[in-house]
Amino acid sequence: MYKKFLALLTTAFLLSSLLGACSRRTPTLTNFQGQRIYQIMTDRFYDGDPGNNATGAAFTYSEDKLEDFLLMHGGDWQGIIDKLDYIKGMGYTAIWISPISDPQLWSCPDANGKQMPTAYHGYHTYDPYRANRYFGAEDPDASKAKLKELVDKCHQAGLRVIFDVVPNHVGDYIKGVGKDAHYSQSSSVLPGTQLQPVAPFNNLNWYHNLGPIDWSKERPHNESSDKMLFTHDLGELDDINYDVPEAKAAMFKSIKYWFDYCHADAARVDAVKCLRPEICGELEKYLAVPTFGENFDSSPKFISRWLGQDRETGMLDFPLFMAIVDCFAQGKNFSIMRDLFAKDHYYGDHINDMVTFIDNHDRNRFLTEAHNQVPRLQNALAFLFTVRGVPCVFQGTEQNRGNADGKIMSGGMPDIWNRWCMVTKDRDGKVIHDYFRTDTDTYKLVAALNKLRAGERALSCGKQTELLVENNVYAFSRQTDKPQEEIICAFNNSDKVREVEVPLADKSKLTAGAELQNVFAPEEKVKVSDSGVQINLPPQGYKIYRLSR
Repeated sequence: MYKKFLALLTTAFLLSSLLGACSRRTPTLTNFQGQRIYQIMTDRFYDGDPGNNATGAAFTYSEDKLEDFLLMHGGDWQGIIDKLDYIKGMGYTAIWISPISDPQLWSCPDANGKQMPTAYHGYHTYDPYRANRYFGAEDPDASKAKLKELVDKCHQAGLRVIFDVVPNHVGDYIKGVGKDAHYSQSSSVLPGTQLQPVAPFNNLNWYHNLGPIDWSKERPHNESSDKMLFTHDLGELDDINYDVPEAKAAMFKSIKYWFDYCHADAARVDAVKCLRPEICGELEKYLAVPTFGENFDSSPKFISRWLGQDRETGMLDFPLFMAIVDCFAQGKNFSIMRDLFAKDHYYGDHINDMVTFIDNHDRNRFLTEAHNQVPRLQNALAFLFTVRGVPCVFQGTEQNRGNADGKIMSGGMPDIWNRWCMVTKDRDGKVIHDYFRTDTDTYKLVAALNKLRAGERALSCGKQTELLVENNVYAFSRQTDKPQEEIICAFNNSDKVREVEVPLADKSKLTAGAELQNVFAPEEKVKVSDSGVQINLPPQGYKIYRLSR
């Protein structure tokens, strides 16, 4: 009897171990070093399940006019699943997807009865505990299961998943300020309008109710502006009061619920500029995954307040983004880059957790900023994948397309014409253009850059040392504790060939006589001399060298 029991116990243990091995997910991240991120705006990616699309006035296939870009277009989690091979083909290690909670369909009417368009992007929350019905399914359980399926499929494909979380606010429901704050009771609203968030988030006392931030008073950063940032509404979005313990606990729990259920690997935290830094640190600790925050500001000193011990692991590197646009899209003097990197000390040990980018869902497409010059785009991408930090590329950049109307958006938030669908359709849903091409030169370049970064430890975690700064030339070295791993990178943002000598003495571990080879053209080799290395740079081009192998 004992032997039979032992045999059954052993069988059960082996079966349990096997099931555990089969369901084991990608190990939890502790930081962002070594990651390479593809940013996905779910609604504008791929429509894998037309059955979950919004209906009526909330939905359109067309991208003919501005109003079309304010409505839902049908992208969903099934669409991401369907295109995992496309993403993996570029060599990314992680995807960052739009907020996952069920959104407020239309904003509540203002005093004139006007309603803002759909929250297709997901940043206006209606029900934090329900998975977005337009990305998953109308049935809550089925929608929840589809999100879990996406995360599981990504893990099986070797991709980490970063959830975009929105702790600062819910949607736009509360009208009036102070004692006059109230929920709209209007009966004349667009179909599908929710007048309140779901309980318990429909408690007026959980919000500041002080009206929107006056951005004209936001700079310079001082005590007065900080108080407004942390206590007023971002636009008209109802601002959570984190001094109310019940509100804080409810928001934290609603976010963690999805990490516990789906086992996502990290979080991008929306609008941290409007949250006290210690709140962001508490949230990261509570979620038990690394996070990086969004603070759209040009000051490294200012955004570093949200970074490090008891704060966030990383931050979106907006100061570097602005410098990249200046230098690579507009051809400005590389002294801008020199002055910016001189402030890297503010980021301390988290310098290689800073998430770097050349554009995103809230900015003009880089190619439009660069006047549709693809060499400028590719030069900027090469810089992005070799410079310190964690490269993040917005969907579609690899398709050589700028803003949908080809024009620079200015004033306010440039977040309309840059959010085009990866499959363009007419009003009847007929496909006009499919942007999931794998034969574009930039798709192939991104794949090569991802492969390079994956194979070179210096590019993932190495120290960055500036070697040369001229008007149109910038060169730096990435170094580890092993001299043989050093990488030399040089960039030219002019329209002329530049031949330069990059000095290495006292800044590099490479010695005279060492032979370097171009990583993308191994037949091209250069010798290190006592004074440095001679590099011939093509117009709007770059060279990346490592020791000959």
